[in-house]
Amino acid sequence: MNALEPLSNASLYDKIFGLNQYIGDFDYLFMPSNHEGLALMPIEASLAHTPTIINSCPGLKDTLPETWPLKVNDNKVDDFIRLILSLEDTTYYEEYASIAYGYAKTNFSIEKMQFEYEQIYKI
Repeated sequence: MNALEPLSNASLYDKIFGLNQYIGDFDYLFMPSNHEGLALMPIEASLAHTPTIINSCPGLKDTLPETWPLKVNDNKVDDFIRLILSLEDTTYYEEYASIAYGYAKTNFSIEKMQFEYEQIYKI
């Protein structure tokens, strides 16, 4: 990610343990991957109003709307770089955060999961 080095407003960190405790302090979560189960990190980020930049792969793409604009295909580094660099000039941050939050709240909230379990077990 040397292309990001000249940016004074972008930082890359090594592994951060307990990230869910302060994920809302970040502007974006960057999560490239080849495959995931149902990825909890982007769901937690969305619920904290932190948009996630993803590779469109099973497990990650399932955590955000199909039309999610912050995704690339096949983990193409050049596409990630273009996408990240374009964020510097975007005015859509609040919209991205709101869309991600709404999707996560609708599809992955505790209330939603409880309701679904109650329907299965007829509680």
